[in-house]
Parts: sequence; structure tokens; C-alpha cells
Amino acid sequence: MRARSARLAALAAQALTLGACYTYHPVAVAPVPNTHLSIVLNDQGRVGAASQVGPQVAKLEGSLLAATDTAYVLSVAAVQPIYGARSRWTGETVSVRRDYVALAYERRLSRSRTALLISGAVSVVAAFMFTTHIFGLGADTPSNVPGGDPGNQ
Repeated sequence: MRARSARLAALAAQALTLGACYTYHPVAVAPVPNTHLSIVLNDQGRVGAASQVGPQVAKLEGSLLAATDTAYVLSVAAVQPIYGARSRWTGETVSVRRDYVALAYERRLSRSRTALLISGAVSVVAAFMFTTHIFGLGADTPSNVPGGDPGNQ
């Protein structure tokens, strides 16, 4: 029974590591509003945007509100400094000049990762149901057969 529990825990951990159902792709064309972006700032951008987002911020993540020829306007969800922990924001509006941007990535749903996550979760639930005999599923063992263990009769 412990081996089964260990396998279930390993499957659950694996399913959780697949939790990222999104991938980031370089922005090829002008993104449309409500696109989730990850913007990596260049050296000039880290200095220039410091008054809005704080010192030494390497990356901004958020939803695009508007894009012009000269700037991205984001509703910021998180900032990542060069060193230190990522910090969550609550949708503050920040305008980032395009010449401050080294790279811009668009978040897209990954169908393959989502399918793997769902199949992993279904497998974990099914394995749990069969190993715990929930809803009467799984193999009967002599201890749970009506009448008890046939070896003791």
C-alpha cells in the first residue's frame, strides 16, 4: 500500500510541475489589447522605468492596455528584479517606452501542456479511486470480500 501511495504522490507532483499551461512566444506583430505580455527591459529601460516600477527591474508581466509606436501601456501583474524575488502587483497602469524593451513575449495557451495536465490529474484521481476502493472500484481482496478472509475459515 505504501508503494501505491508513493506512486500516487509522484504522479501528483509530476502533474503539478506541468501546471504551466501557457508558453511565451516572441511578439512578432503588434499585440492587441488584453494580450498578456512579458516585457524584458534593457539597461536603459531599467534606469528609465525605475521611477514607475522600482530600481533594477528586469521584467514586467501584465495585460496590454494599449500599444503605440512609442510605448506599451500595461496593467502590471508582476515585476521581476534582476536579483531577488518576483513581486505581484494589482494591475497598476505603467507605460513602458519601446526603446526600453529588449524583448517582448506574448503568453499563449499551450494545448499540449494543458492536455498533459488534465490527463495527469485524471490519472491521479482514477488511481486514488482504484487504490482506496472508493465507490466499490478496484480489485476485491480477501479482507473485504463478504464473509472475511477465506484462509481463516
